[in-house]
Parts: sequence; structure tokens; C-alpha cells
Amino acid sequence: ENPMEGIKLFREILEEDPENIEVHYRLGLFSLQSGQMDKAVMRFEKVVGMNNPTYPDAMFYLGQAYAGLGEKSKAIEAYTKYKQTATDTVVTHGVERLINELSNKN
Repeated sequence: ENPMEGIKLFREILEEDPENIEVHYRLGLFSLQSGQMDKAVMRFEKVVGMNNPTYPDAMFYLGQAYAGLGEKSKAIEAYTKYKQTATDTVVTHGVERLINELSNKN
């Protein structure tokens, strides 16, 4: 009910286990939803840097966060990497559309 309580709990978990990938992932999602793109980038970069195949969507969300910051080239790079891991053709076509939209913006 209260997202701040959840965030507080996640931060407490990170104090004990700073490499907890699930918590970084969830905090990244919270940051993305609340428009805190810089924090989302930090969290998703951490998750991606851990090279854990359990969180392939972290690369997609990293692209969203970069796009939200206006960093088109970094967003395109993240989306391209995500597209390489996606197996669903609907997903790959959707990501390709996002890449094209970013590429065509001035």
C-alpha cells in the first residue's frame, strides 16, 4: 500500500547484502515508475553488471531509463543488447520500433 515502506525495507536489505540483485532490480523499477531516471540507470546498470541471466529485462528497462534522460545513443545500445537476448518475435519487433523511433528523433 505504501511504496515508501517497501523502499525503506529494500534499502535495509541492501545494507546487509549490497549485492542483492533482486533488490537492485526492484528499486530500479520503482525509480523508473516514479520518473527518477538517474536512479533507475544506476540500479539497472548494477543489475546488468552482475551478469545474472535471471534478469534479462533489466537491459530493456535500462534503455527506457536512458531514453527518459534523453541519452538516445545509450538507450539504443541498451535496446540493441536486449533485442539480441529476446526470443519472442513480437518483443524483438517492438524493441526494433523503439530503436527506430530513437534513431529518427533529432
